[in-house]
Amino acid sequence: MRSSRFIKQSLVTASVITISANVLSRVFGYFREAAIANYFGTTEILDTFILAFTVPEILSTIIYFALPTAVIPSLKSESQNRPTIDSGLFLSGFIAFFILFAGLSGLIFYFRESIICWLAPGLPIDQHMLGVKIIGIVSFVVLFRGMEAYFRSWLFEKKHFIIPATSNILLNITILGSLFMFYEGANIASLAYGWLFGSIALFLYNGIFATRMIGLHMVQFTTQRWVKAVFISVLSVAVVQSIPLVYSLIDRYLAARYLAAGQIAALRYAMLLIQIPIGIIVVAFNIASFPWISDYSSRGQAEKLKRLYSESIRQLIFVMGIISIGILIFSSEIVTVAFKRGTFDNISAELTAGPLMYYAIGTLFYSIYIFQMRFYYAKPALLRLGLISVFLLILKLGLSLLLIGPMEHNGLALATTITWSCGFIIMTFDLSRYLNMTIKHLVTASVLKSLLLVAIVAGFWVASIAVWPGAVNGPMEAMFLRLMVLFCSGIGLYLGLAFLMKLPEPKRVLTAIKTRYNAYTADRL
Repeated sequence: MRSSRFIKQSLVTASVITISANVLSRVFGYFREAAIANYFGTTEILDTFILAFTVPEILSTIIYFALPTAVIPSLKSESQNRPTIDSGLFLSGFIAFFILFAGLSGLIFYFRESIICWLAPGLPIDQHMLGVKIIGIVSFVVLFRGMEAYFRSWLFEKKHFIIPATSNILLNITILGSLFMFYEGANIASLAYGWLFGSIALFLYNGIFATRMIGLHMVQFTTQRWVKAVFISVLSVAVVQSIPLVYSLIDRYLAARYLAAGQIAALRYAMLLIQIPIGIIVVAFNIASFPWISDYSSRGQAEKLKRLYSESIRQLIFVMGIISIGILIFSSEIVTVAFKRGTFDNISAELTAGPLMYYAIGTLFYSIYIFQMRFYYAKPALLRLGLISVFLLILKLGLSLLLIGPMEHNGLALATTITWSCGFIIMTFDLSRYLNMTIKHLVTASVLKSLLLVAIVAGFWVASIAVWPGAVNGPMEAMFLRLMVLFCSGIGLYLGLAFLMKLPEPKRVLTAIKTRYNAYTADRL
């Protein structure tokens, strides 16, 4: 009999596994994008791939996040009533979702030419045919990643975290391997095959472990009641979660019609760089805090929920404020060090640095905004969140149309930043009403001190750049060394001043890390 410690992890162990794997996944994700930048830069051919991958990417992302959110609660409810029918539920759901996702993939494949015509009607004939070919390859990513999400739902519900947590690492390794092996013969199609092979690998990887965990013995198929309830729940969550994902569709749709080649790729690279600190810090923070948000949302926990909310906002401001201003000031250097090699030349670096700078302005607001969304999921208040999201989507579309003319792709990035900021403002006022607290509870002395420290360090960095300017075409090693010295010295100054001013946030962050480490160590004993 297997060790229960290997099979089922505690919440603390699960958090450590998930966060550690998430960090590794972001690292491999950067390597993947660096390889793509090396091979394709900000060329028209990469724009075509991004356009062709838009619909499968958005659909698979919606399913990836919506399915576990819907399936896990329904499984808990069903197991309370009928605790011995896991095999039947598993197979019933497998068949139903396989048919659904296969149908979606089939529709994308069938309408592949119509999709590329709708997204980019002005493409030259060779790029048009390439786009059609790529959609044909990646259309079945929806099927395999959808089924991966179904398997992940069962693994999460049964407290199995290692396999789902390491899946994205496997995906990135597969894509990198496909690029290295097939680039010479397939060019950009090697990237499409990488996504297809990676999704198949994750389908098998998660599916084998999920099947072994459930055990398909004495199968009794269930009625359609559970499957129908899950479908309705998935649809509800998917509608709400899909709205922010439409931002990238708006950007690509407008860029394909009104902008020059390379600007779609530049937006994608810039967003990836922004998502690295958000993925490592904010997503990990959300994972760690959500169980307490759910617990404190119940009756009789109002004061604890208020305290959790206000302290979390202050910690996000303290951590993400300095990161946001750092990305803003060093945007050109970051792009150069991260991507400038191979096909990614000076023009590509210039194209990418602009939107990165505008995204950086809104990074702090976006970090708080996605944290605040957790409170709506915990209530739950999907309708309220959906209405806010629809308003923000309309705002994003209007701002994009207004700014794309004078600012090109930088205008699209600025429109996204303004939308993030408005989302933060709206949710701050809305949640203040829900939590029965005023804005003064958030704008405390520690928040003002944090913002003052951010301004001081920003001034230090600007002065340092004036004293020690970097050479745009100098050796990459020297540029990387300069960037690290300036960034680390600024962070050191920031933390030193924070301790001198007796800000509570650094101590809380260190205490949280120490507490989780001690709990993890105790769990292993």
